[in-house]
Amino acid sequence: MDKKKFLIVFTGGGTAGSVTPLLALASELKKRSDKYHFFWIGARGGIEKSIIEKKDMPFKAIFCGNLRRYFSWRNFLDPFLVIVGFLQALVFLMRKRPLCVIAAGSFTQVPVGWAAWSLRIPLVIHQQDIRPGLANRLTAPAARVITTAFEETAHYFGKKAVWIGNFIQAELEEEFHHLTRAQACQYFGFNSSKPVVLIMGGSTGAQAINSFVYQNLTDLIAKYQIIHLTGYGKGPEQDIKKGRYVWFEFLSTVQIARALRAADVVFSRAGLGALTEFSYLGKPVILIPIPNSHQEDNASYYAKRQAALVLPQKDLNKDNFIKLANKIIQDKKLAAQLKVNIRNILKDDAFHAMKNIVTGFMWDR
Repeated sequence: MDKKKFLIVFTGGGTAGSVTPLLALASELKKRSDKYHFFWIGARGGIEKSIIEKKDMPFKAIFCGNLRRYFSWRNFLDPFLVIVGFLQALVFLMRKRPLCVIAAGSFTQVPVGWAAWSLRIPLVIHQQDIRPGLANRLTAPAARVITTAFEETAHYFGKKAVWIGNFIQAELEEEFHHLTRAQACQYFGFNSSKPVVLIMGGSTGAQAINSFVYQNLTDLIAKYQIIHLTGYGKGPEQDIKKGRYVWFEFLSTVQIARALRAADVVFSRAGLGALTEFSYLGKPVILIPIPNSHQEDNASYYAKRQAALVLPQKDLNKDNFIKLANKIIQDKKLAAQLKVNIRNILKDDAFHAMKNIVTGFMWDR
């Protein structure tokens, strides 16, 4: 067993939320042991392909459909795509015979997870959000183990559940702590003596947040220097060149670390990928959750523990934005308390817990 390498298959996509924690896990498993190698199964046409390939991990795209909870003519086609995806995953897994399959909440995992179950390959599902998503609920019966970021979520899954925390990329932490704020500001061409606001809409962007920024940009940059992460294909129709404003469709791990280091306050959606980064790095954040979604539960959880402020999307306007930004920037005591509280939200060293789970599968062989 010492010389044998075991294959771990990761699956996820659609947004970076189900991708970045698993990439962090893969990186840490590789660092802690030379027994593993990895493969990724994603969705055809998903944004995950470019992210995975930059990490030099082999990638296979399959059909998987989508798990829409609203009417669309595509809903009639999706069951057939899931079946095709299941067959694609079944053939792939039969050929590769991985040690296990690990997923983190994506519609891609539905055909892959059930293909793994049919071949008696252990499936591990990582539940990030407070409220279990549809993909995780659909594949939970097929899972051998279900890990959770929050203790409060474990009861949804019974005896299969293990509370471990969440995964953050080591590269992000290292770059964040390596830089001074002045160095990070310099990278973006900003003055470190002036306040910096980072605005994030998630990996696929948030049109409501982006539109708000574009419409109020003149007033916002009169008060703050702004780093704006728009999401793929969601940048302004015409390039905006202003000295106190920079925008990006996507930021690398290193660039995200620099943006977070430069920022006095962050406005962000409430996906668990981003919340994990804010938690482990201790960033004061104002959450704008997607309305009527699991993100509202995440935001409420953080707000009740005084670890973040919340600005509902329906209340997103210039006055409320400036009021909340100034509240954190000007009240140093509040900012310090938010930093302390958000650092205490998540359990430490999810990597060690997951490594123990994976090692258990090795001995079962």
